[in-house]
Formats: sequence, structure tokens, C-alpha cells
Amino acid sequence: MSAPPGPRPGKFATTITLGPKGQIVIPKAARDLCGIQPGDSVLLLADADQGIGIVRQELFEEFIATALSGAAQSPAAPASSQPPTASRTPEDEP
Repeated sequence: MSAPPGPRPGKFATTITLGPKGQIVIPKAARDLCGIQPGDSVLLLADADQGIGIVRQELFEEFIATALSGAAQSPAAPASSQPPTASRTPEDEP
């Protein structure tokens, strides 16, 4: 029986155990992969249904700067699957 495939390159997965104070250690391989160094600030996001995510602070700051600069465009209105039609008036009816 072969072992299940591991994460794809650029990905990391492992299990960790909370310490007695509820703290976790981000594994070195994950820190190296994401370029997180001791003393760096990270953003922790938590959702009751989806779990916890940790993001490097500079990535979040770039997102905020882009959102507040107006550089982000609002999405275009979806194109209709049907061609436009002329409006009909009662005189048009046979």
C-alpha cells in the first residue's frame, strides 16, 4: 500500500498541539515557506465555521492599501445571455 500524496509544492500541512496556555508553535517548515521570522507580526483570522487562518501582516496591508486606493474596480455587470430586445407597446400587438 502506498502512502497518500503529500501537499503540492508551495503548500504545507501538519497537525499541531496546543500548549497548556492554549498557544501554538508555527512549524519551522511553514514559517520558512511563508517567510515568517521571529518577531514578525501576523494577522490571525478566526471563523466559527471555517476555522483559523494566519496571514503575514504585509499581505493584509497590501490588500487594504489596494482596496482604499480605489485601484480595485467594481465588478462589471454580468452580460445577459439573451440579446437586447426593443420594448413593445400595446400598438405592436396583433
